[in-house]
Amino acid sequence: MQNLNWTKAVAAGMAAVNAPFSGKVDFIETDSTWPITHMVAPKEKALGCVECHASAGRLEKVPGIYIPGRARDHAAWLDTAGWALAALTLLGVLGHGLGRIFFSKRKH
Repeated sequence: MQNLNWTKAVAAGMAAVNAPFSGKVDFIETDSTWPITHMVAPKEKALGCVECHASAGRLEKVPGIYIPGRARDHAAWLDTAGWALAALTLLGVLGHGLGRIFFSKRKH
């Protein structure tokens, strides 16, 4: 997939699972929805966050993705960058709101 050669990628994938491949590749329009709950059960049935997002949690052995709270994925700089981005977003929203209030009063 590094060079976006779809035919080569599909051929390799099909060969990996010993399935036949016609040599033809096509695309269809699809929709994908990822709710903010990241598909966790309703709160009455859900586990606590730490059950999955912790070292030795349910997601401990999931390779190749960053999972916040898992020790082997922990990167202090990433945590700092995330919190800084959240703080800057909050400051931007507050600053914008205060600016609108201030400048709307100046017009009247």
